[in-house]
Amino acid sequence: MPKAAISPSGRVLIAPIAQLKASLRTSDSGANATYPIASGFDRLLVAPGLEVDVHPFKVYGDVELPLWEHFTGDQVAAAALVRLNIAFMF
Repeated sequence: MPKAAISPSGRVLIAPIAQLKASLRTSDSGANATYPIASGFDRLLVAPGLEVDVHPFKVYGDVELPLWEHFTGDQVAAAALVRLNIAFMF
């Protein structure tokens, strides 16, 4: 990770991150599946993010945005997914 700045408490490291995520889900099946089957989806997401490391803390956040989506039936999906992870290293 590239060094972005120096703080009085030590190093601050900032790293940009980009991910491409694919999700393939088949329709429900079996005795308890609804009829007509209206589940399952395929989608491709791009997730730009940022990781900040200020020892002993590490913070990671990204926003997943759809590039392509195909849903079976009428389904509701979020326009964007947001993730925030905060970790303490000990």
